[in-house]
Amino acid sequence: MTPRGLFVRTGGERQAGYTRAQVLLHWSVAALVVGQYATIGAITRTHGMHMIGWKPSPADMVLHTVHNHPGLVHRELESAVVATFLHSQPPGKKASLADLRAMVGAGKPDAITLGKALGDWASRSWYLDEAELASAPERPDGTKDLPKTWRLGDQPNLKQMHDDARQLRVGEPADDDKLLDLVRNDAKLKATAGPGTKFHMLPASAGDVADDGEFHFAVLGPTAAAESGKPSAEAVRYIDQTTGSDKPRVNRNALVLGVPSSVGIAAARDRIRDFLAWQEVKALLSGHPQEAVRTAKLQASLKSSEDAMKQAVRQAWCIGVATAEDDSIKAFKVTVEDAKTLFQCIKDDKDSRIQETALDPDLILPGSSYDIWRSDEPTQRVKTLVGAFFERSKLPKMLRRKELLDTVANGAEQGRFVLRLTRPDGSARTWWKKRSDETAMAEANLEAVQLESAELEAVDVALLRPGVLPALDFGAGVKVSALLAYFAGGNVVDVKQNVDGVEYPEHVVIPKSAEASILSAVSSAVKEGVLWLTNGPMSFCGEEPPAGAVSKTAVLRMPPSPVALTALTPEELPDAWSDGETTALSIWNAASERFAPPGVTLPWKSISTTITNALNSRYIVTAPGGAVSWPCEAHSAASVSFLLPNAAESEPASPGPGARDSSFQEPASATMDATVAMAVLDSAALSMLADAIADVQGAVAGYGVPLNFRVTVEAAGLPPAGREMLRAELAKAVKAFKTAI
Repeated sequence: MTPRGLFVRTGGERQAGYTRAQVLLHWSVAALVVGQYATIGAITRTHGMHMIGWKPSPADMVLHTVHNHPGLVHRELESAVVATFLHSQPPGKKASLADLRAMVGAGKPDAITLGKALGDWASRSWYLDEAELASAPERPDGTKDLPKTWRLGDQPNLKQMHDDARQLRVGEPADDDKLLDLVRNDAKLKATAGPGTKFHMLPASAGDVADDGEFHFAVLGPTAAAESGKPSAEAVRYIDQTTGSDKPRVNRNALVLGVPSSVGIAAARDRIRDFLAWQEVKALLSGHPQEAVRTAKLQASLKSSEDAMKQAVRQAWCIGVATAEDDSIKAFKVTVEDAKTLFQCIKDDKDSRIQETALDPDLILPGSSYDIWRSDEPTQRVKTLVGAFFERSKLPKMLRRKELLDTVANGAEQGRFVLRLTRPDGSARTWWKKRSDETAMAEANLEAVQLESAELEAVDVALLRPGVLPALDFGAGVKVSALLAYFAGGNVVDVKQNVDGVEYPEHVVIPKSAEASILSAVSSAVKEGVLWLTNGPMSFCGEEPPAGAVSKTAVLRMPPSPVALTALTPEELPDAWSDGETTALSIWNAASERFAPPGVTLPWKSISTTITNALNSRYIVTAPGGAVSWPCEAHSAASVSFLLPNAAESEPASPGPGARDSSFQEPASATMDATVAMAVLDSAALSMLADAIADVQGAVAGYGVPLNFRVTVEAAGLPPAGREMLRAELAKAVKAFKTAI
């Protein structure tokens, strides 16, 4: 009777026949295994496997596989083993997957469960031939399906050799050495916290991590393994101590540790043992000819075990250890992501409380929740403010000192406090509403001063720009006396603030400054054009005010808007012009009347600039014969006259019959001294002259004299009709052209 006929019944005989068969199979499995070991022993003697130290293991994985699949209640897997054994006889024969299913079909096993059990056995068996296992087709997801053919091999299975190597050839020292080597070379584990921080890879002791007020990140070894909520004693020692228990760590909040989990270490060691065992198998088989399938499987196993080993090591380091807000030491599990370094994973976890950007300056002020500057302390060293974040666990862990120094610099720039740096001679530099330089921020004696106690050594010109100082409206005018009172000390102004659309008043204290410092700053601001100063008839902006002009009665305003050169015409300033003529003084007075606040005179510099621009653009011209040339000082403004361009070139009387228009006559000898150049130009040369006219005018603009061109148009041989047409076109283009008889 064939094996298939033994177990497959029809009709009512199926159940009874199946039961007898299962009883037979139950007892035959033991005999099968014994027979297999006898066969392996013969193979060992025949093929000389003892020469490479091979010892077959005492049991297969069948019973273990059965235990993992309790849904197979009729010994289906044992039946499959027997079927494989029977179909493997004589040597060289094999069973198909259909043969195995036919053998166990009487018990009607669940197809999915049976498939999983067969796949599990195939992956664990020490005796199945690799060549047949390689017949398994690949699924779309990359995993292997069940092999198409099954056969018990005639030489040790790679799985058997690997398991034996794990137990007998790979020791714990090799595991630990490989583990530490993998940690040191893993790019994600050895990545630092970035510039401005200090990194330690597997330090030998807590003393190797300096206690210097800088941020430190250390990756500890397997002996520091911890679990979430349970930091190891070694990790605690690193945070609490330096060289010993008698040397406690001061900057406990500046140290963050990355340690492995106990479970992760066990898994990593298991994967390392797997990889090292495969390397042992490779070494055992080296020098002996192997089938291509067997060699390929060995290489694939080496590659997959190496990848699994590296991944397990990376996943093992998943615990961060740092001080908590209540000053305890906390161990917390982080989510390890392939795209992130270990430090990034720890930093992104809320339990690390790592801050890598500057803080709101209000948080370091007296009265804030951080409590690092008491209200009764007029000053506090910047070094102390910064150092508190590395010492006190209740504060966030700042990644770099730079962000803390930026926080302090931002506070001074926003006017929250004054920074003061005392020089060796007792004088000081101060910063308020201005950013201090990096050199000053690095000074150990740099202090932050509360506004109520601060005095500015000098008032920066930038402070006086309109809109910088709260509650000062330079648009309406601010008396110098009011500015002095503003910086007299004890001045508190209300400033409207807006947060998320909600307005509220904020009381801002203005620091004190000496009167001489303020007056000096005002003078510089007027000279630089930041402010416009008026004091009676005096008016200055963009020029240094004379002594005495900056007095308590002077008024400071926003710089005046430039007067457009088109505003100097009689249509815009009718009061300045009389019979087509005006003076610089008349323009000044009329423009002040129109463009300045009532009773205020525009700065002479502003008016003189506009007049010069108008002369350069030929909106006005200098009247000839003036006693003073342009440009001039303010006291000579009445002596410089200007004309409109058309008035400067008065029209001659209409020519009589037979006479030529005077505008076409050659220059008389009386005007030859004024002639600069003469030339006969064709149309192309005239076009070039037109393109360069701005540069030509610029050559004489500084002398205040008009630049005139006398143009004669000639067209010899032109018939009368053509002459008339040319004259008409010339008159249409430039009205100043007069037709000649």
